[in-house]
Amino acid sequence: MQTTSFRRSRIVALLGTLLAGMLTLSLYWTSSELHAKDKNQKGKARPPVQFPFGTDDSIRKVHSILLWDSFSDFRLEDGTGMFTRFKCPQKHCTMTRNRSVLADSPVVLFHMRETTSPDQLPVRGNTQQRWVFAMKEPPVYSEFDAQSFNGLFDWTMTYRPDSDIPWPYGSFYLFSKLKSTLPDYHKIKTESQKSQTIPDDGTEPRRQKSVTWIVSRCKSGSKREDFVAELQKYIDVDVYGRCGPLRCTRGNGSDSCQARIKDYHFYLAFENSFCPDYVTEKLYKVLAMEDRPPIPVVLGGADYSKLAPPHSVINARDFPDPQTLANYLSELTEDKEKYNEYHEWRRKYRISIWGTPSAICKICSKAHEPSRVVSGVLEPDEIPRVDLTTFWSKESCRG
Repeated sequence: MQTTSFRRSRIVALLGTLLAGMLTLSLYWTSSELHAKDKNQKGKARPPVQFPFGTDDSIRKVHSILLWDSFSDFRLEDGTGMFTRFKCPQKHCTMTRNRSVLADSPVVLFHMRETTSPDQLPVRGNTQQRWVFAMKEPPVYSEFDAQSFNGLFDWTMTYRPDSDIPWPYGSFYLFSKLKSTLPDYHKIKTESQKSQTIPDDGTEPRRQKSVTWIVSRCKSGSKREDFVAELQKYIDVDVYGRCGPLRCTRGNGSDSCQARIKDYHFYLAFENSFCPDYVTEKLYKVLAMEDRPPIPVVLGGADYSKLAPPHSVINARDFPDPQTLANYLSELTEDKEKYNEYHEWRRKYRISIWGTPSAICKICSKAHEPSRVVSGVLEPDEIPRVDLTTFWSKESCRG
């Protein structure tokens, strides 16, 4: 019995030794393979994040829109709230200023009033990432060298209609088709304008004043102040703000600028720069006034026939000189029927005085567009970038 038990013990011991040896050999081989793989991978860059542009996953995925700069003047909120509140067609986006998510953000916005040097740009983390050149002011007031940024941006977001993401100061829409043709976000600024009516003949005392101008930048490259000085020789022009003797306040009080404007037949909406398509809020705010607004007299580099309702403004450039313009304005104040023709557009059109909702919705939609790199249409080094020396040329502006 003892001999049999001894033999069994030796067999168990031998089997244990054999299994231990096989396990050791297996671990050695595995370790060697991992070491070889690690050696081969050493020095290689981390593969870039693949954004699912244009796929079913992309449509459902919430994309981060990174604001590299503060954009403090434009009421851009972090989170998903704006995309939902504006009822954007594509809502699966979130806005953030957290730079730590740069590598995971398919779209990055740069405000060119804050980013004025290429040295302020981050390292592009992915060939699919879209960088956006965002600017509300015209080229002549840009504090950066456009050429130094040439080829660094994928999209443009400016006041110009030909931008990848148009960001206008205002716009107009055909009222009869408003509900059927416009996204819901436009109703934010247009619902309150339903009570707009065509003004009466303007004979009450408060409408006896001729022309007003509210201005804070006294010297401009467009020399608009020289035009006004010449105009004042032939018609009364009351100047409010830093550049004139009269004062008004912001808001809706009795001494507000908006209340003062209603006393006049005409309001000068003169731009500080004559750049193509550059029309600021000074025009759209007057057009959007509900209670007896004056007729805007415009002076700028834009084609106002495309950017304002038909027969809604008087273009100073249609007259050979300020005196001829003054004579025409004086005639209109005496001709009630002809004066009111400049308000006929209110029967058909409405004004939107905030271009941010449409721009925000456009950004989110474009964030979900198919990537030309992922789809195999282009190699990463073939992606066309924005030619800023052409798109943002100061030579296109006067002033």
